[in-house]
Amino acid sequence: LTKLETGENVSKEYSFGINIKKKSGDIFEMEEIYLNMIRKTSKRLVITMAYFSGLDSFVKEIIEAHKRGVEVIVMIPESANYQDATNKATVKKLMELTENGVKVYLSKKMIHTKMMITDEEISFGSTNITKKAFKQLNELNIVLQNIESKLKTKLEESVKENYKDAK
Repeated sequence: LTKLETGENVSKEYSFGINIKKKSGDIFEMEEIYLNMIRKTSKRLVITMAYFSGLDSFVKEIIEAHKRGVEVIVMIPESANYQDATNKATVKKLMELTENGVKVYLSKKMIHTKMMITDEEISFGSTNITKKAFKQLNELNIVLQNIESKLKTKLEESVKENYKDAK
């Protein structure tokens, strides 16, 4: 935890993003990590979230990515056990603002995945795209450099499998 708290990366191939509320000072990194991933990508952006709020900064950056020609894919649960209306309003807004340029998949299962895949990086962990996750909750994500690896392959295969079961 000490390396995480001081911002040291453990490896060139992966790092951690944390949100921690503590008496000696809060650390909330994941919002900026996610936004930077979206800003840097040039080909592909895959967002799989259990809970996805239409925060202005995310809507803006996803729209900008789409305008740059980035293929944007979002997967959320068809029926979330919490904030279902917010999830649907978020993807509806993204689809409207991109004239259906954002591909949306609705998982028949209550997916609990929190993952973002871009050209350069893959992040997965506990952080949803919600104000509460970015400002109040303790969260931990690992950010992998998008290198060819068995883990990367398995994560991408998992995402593709979920597409088959979604609508």
